[in-house]
Amino acid sequence: WFVTYRLESTSDIPTLTRSVHTIREAQAALPVQAQRLLPDVKRFSIRYGVVSAEGQSVITWRNVWDDPVRLPQLVEVTVELNHAAAFRRPVRQVMVVPTGSLNAS
Repeated sequence: WFVTYRLESTSDIPTLTRSVHTIREAQAALPVQAQRLLPDVKRFSIRYGVVSAEGQSVITWRNVWDDPVRLPQLVEVTVELNHAAAFRRPVRQVMVVPTGSLNAS
């Protein structure tokens, strides 16, 4: 699957959307209907983390992941809402990306 998140303005309200394509659909650039996830978003960002050599705990964060061979080890998603007085600061979630190989036997 190929998943794309976008911050789009619909009726002057910034809305976080998600589009899901199969790999074949993405390669053929076929249009897919975006799903509305969250309205009134002020800021949305994704960063990709790589942990340094084994035994160390230094994380290097990148704004763009352009390595075609391997996946990032961490993904950080930050969402800041325009109307969320209750949150007072951005909502941030860091997720570990499972990596490994599947054995077909």
